[in-house]
Amino acid sequence: MMVPTRKSLDHVEQNICSDKEGEFACPTSATFDFEGNLLVLDSDNNRVQVFDGEGNFKFFWGSQGEKDGQLRDPVSIAIDRNGNVWITDTKNDRIQSFTPSGKWLKTIGGAKEPVGLAIDLKGNLIITENDPHQVRVISPEGETIRIIGNSGTENGAFLYPSAVLVDRLGRVLVSDSRIQMFTEEGEFIKVIGADLPAKALAIDPEGNLICCDVSNHRIVIFQ
Repeated sequence: MMVPTRKSLDHVEQNICSDKEGEFACPTSATFDFEGNLLVLDSDNNRVQVFDGEGNFKFFWGSQGEKDGQLRDPVSIAIDRNGNVWITDTKNDRIQSFTPSGKWLKTIGGAKEPVGLAIDLKGNLIITENDPHQVRVISPEGETIRIIGNSGTENGAFLYPSAVLVDRLGRVLVSDSRIQMFTEEGEFIKVIGADLPAKALAIDPEGNLICCDVSNHRIVIFQ
């Protein structure tokens, strides 16, 4: 898969909200499909925009609404091991699945203000729920496997959890006002970085944890 360079994506940038093709209104999440295309979740426009590996606009899909295949203020996007696209349809309190070209596949209801989204090594969906302040693990068929955490500030609890990530060992990392690490089964391991309200988490090729610290306008990297 080709990873676009910083230079090749310069022409995708902008400084104003827009609903034009190739422009954005509050992009919140992005991922690559198996063909190397960049899929950007354009939240305020309730759509996914697709760019090639050089950053050239190809097409978009999605619209605002409550029907299957429509979105209301989506926040996170991820690709599963079959190449299907999953989106946290936040204001509709559900998760939806699509093909990379935008064909609707499935809706999973029952989530409560889902925000963050990751896919574990078994293909299960891991979703942060902003209120009731917990993490829900859901099978691709829509069955809730387990709930991680509850409302609180102690270890293993959350206040408005946002980003979630599964590392190469299957451990689950969740951010609220800090980053907490859990086992695949949801057992608390440790806190990584107190007072670090990361809105996005990623793992680089060397296994380092990269955190977008929005409140302090910086990127923090943990080895």
